[in-house]
Amino acid sequence: MKYLIKSLIISLILISNRSYSQDKTICLFLDNFSDVKLDSVQVLIKDKIYFSNNNGELFIDSNKLPLTISVIDPRYYPKNIFIKNLELIKIKLINKGIILNDVTISSNLLSNKLKYATTSISVLDDIVFRKKENEFVINSLNQVTGLYSHSAGFNTNRITIRGMGSRSPYSTNKIKAYINNIPLSNGVGELLLEDFGINSIDQIQIFKGPNSSIYGSGLGGNIILSSGKSSDKTIRFSSSFKSFNTFENNFSFSNSNSKFHTFINIEKVKSDGYRENNLYENTRGI
Repeated sequence: MKYLIKSLIISLILISNRSYSQDKTICLFLDNFSDVKLDSVQVLIKDKIYFSNNNGELFIDSNKLPLTISVIDPRYYPKNIFIKNLELIKIKLINKGIILNDVTISSNLLSNKLKYATTSISVLDDIVFRKKENEFVINSLNQVTGLYSHSAGFNTNRITIRGMGSRSPYSTNKIKAYINNIPLSNGVGELLLEDFGINSIDQIQIFKGPNSSIYGSGLGGNIILSSGKSSDKTIRFSSSFKSFNTFENNFSFSNSNSKFHTFINIEKVKSDGYRENNLYENTRGI
């Protein structure tokens, strides 16, 4: 008698489970690469949000079919699935990867007093005097500690900062330069500063050593040029004559208002050079 009652109970359980499974559609959520069952997957069904169970399953009543379910879980790429019949549906999802919080990197790019800077920085602050002497930018940089500029002519220069850049025989590399946050280096990392006159520059900063990597990796230093800081309306013209028939004419104009700042500088340099085949003539502007 006991055996008969026990068998009857088991049969009733099996029948109820079979009828329950036949009345519902099972959505099984799997990882697209490892086929691991995904739990707690967020699904939108007719403006209501559901989640898969610990086995990665989501049951849908047959009386709701046909319908479209949408995977809106932020961990996976969205996906829409149309379900028409009662069946086991395997839904493979692609993980978006690890979602990190915002990463903020701070450096000396922010305005700070020079004495509080942790990097090795040199600043040329006597630009006004150098402008009166009509000095070339390369000659001005040669007076900075740790920096050496080699000059074979007005248009052939090489700059080294603590030895970096010395492997390039006729140009400057491994050093980046900017004027008003505009990069001056070309596509292969070479730098040409001879196209800028001292009259178009108001300040020069030189970053030396490994901390100069804030502007890029593998650099030996940075040269930061700033121009057009004057807020007054000015018009200037200067002319100078030097040895080897070298003359330089300069014209500059600056003006500013509450919205815009205008700065124009045009220079013309011509020289016979100190040897044959060393004629130089250049008209430059900014």
